Amino acid sequence: MKCINPIRQTRDKSKSATPLMTRQKRKIPANAHKNSTPQTEQTVRHQFDSFVKKVLRDEVCTYRKEMARRAQFEVTFSELSEAKLNTFYTIDEHPSDHYTFHVMGYDVMVRNPLIGTALESLPEKRRTIILLAYFLDMTDTEIAQRLNVVSSTIQYHRTHTLKQLHKLLKRGCGVDEQQDKR
Repeated sequence: MKCINPIRQTRDKSKSATPLMTRQKRKIPANAHKNSTPQTEQTVRHQFDSFVKKVLRDEVCTYRKEMARRAQFEVTFSELSEAKLNTFYTIDEHPSDHYTFHVMGYDVMVRNPLIGTALESLPEKRRTIILLAYFLDMTDTEIAQRLNVVSSTIQYHRTHTLKQLHKLLKRGCGVDEQQDKR
């Protein structure tokens, strides 16, 4: 729907200086309200009603144009992908918010406090094997080469350490071992 306001439109000033719709200025006598008849009052009401309708139609057109303009530049949050949404905020990370372990030149951060305390309680060699295997995604062979041991030893330490971690985490979560056996 194209919005046209005949009051605002004027012809090119170089061609003619008269607007398409001219407003005539009339002098209204001071006692005009005394001489008014019901018919003139009705006419004035109709003129006012017409004027208000034109103003409202203009406002609707302006509103629709503004909404169309906004639709070109604005996108609702529900239409954005999760990747785009994640760019709108940042999370402050402080060293006190996580556990940091230094393993063979790597810094491994553990954000979960329960897992962090469980890993701290492990002996150095077993902690290193777990961190390299599960946090740095190294295979048993790669870990064995770095620690100068046989890969079966790494596999043995890894499985036994996982069992030990399982018990530590269950105790940390308050799960009774009797319930675990059921």
